[in-house]
Amino acid sequence: MSTRSLERVASADGQFIGFVIDVPSEWSVESWPDTELLVADAAEPGRFRSNVAVRASAVEADVSVDDVAASALHAASESLSDFKLLDDRPIDVDGGSARAAVCSFVENGLQLFQTRLFLVPSGVGFRGVLEVTGTCPAVASSDYAPIFGRASCSLRVTPIEQQPQSLL
Repeated sequence: MSTRSLERVASADGQFIGFVIDVPSEWSVESWPDTELLVADAAEPGRFRSNVAVRASAVEADVSVDDVAASALHAASESLSDFKLLDDRPIDVDGGSARAAVCSFVENGLQLFQTRLFLVPSGVGFRGVLEVTGTCPAVASSDYAPIFGRASCSLRVTPIEQQPQSLL
C-alpha cells in the first residue's frame, strides 16, 4: 500500500506544534471534533470506517509520557464497553520517548481494535501530548495493525515559533 506524508499544525491550550505523519494514499482526509487529523479508509455505506487520528492536548510541565498514557488508558477502561488492554510498552518515536498501547472495546455493538501512541515532544516549545490512534473492526485487525504501526512510527514533530496565519 502506498503512503503519502501529511503535514499539519496542532494546537493545545494556546500552544502550537507541527507534525508530519505518513498515511495510506487511498484514504480520505475527514474532519472530526477535537481532532487535528483524521484519515479514513473507504467503506460500504453504514459500515465502520477504519481510521487513523491525531489529537493534541496540553499537559502539566512535569508530566511524563508514562503518566499521560496511564491516565488515558485508565479513562478508556472506565468509559468504553468491554475494554481490554492487550499491550502497553515504551517505544522510541522521532528520537523521543513514547508509549504504544493496543486495546479492544465494543462500540455500538461492534468489537473494535485500537492502537494508541502517546508522544510528549521535548525541545520543541510545546507542553502537551500528541496521540495517534488507529481503529478498525477487530475482525480486520491483522490487516490494519501493520498500517497503524507504520503511521504511528512515522510521526515527526516540528517546532512552531508563532501562531500560524491560517489559525488566526
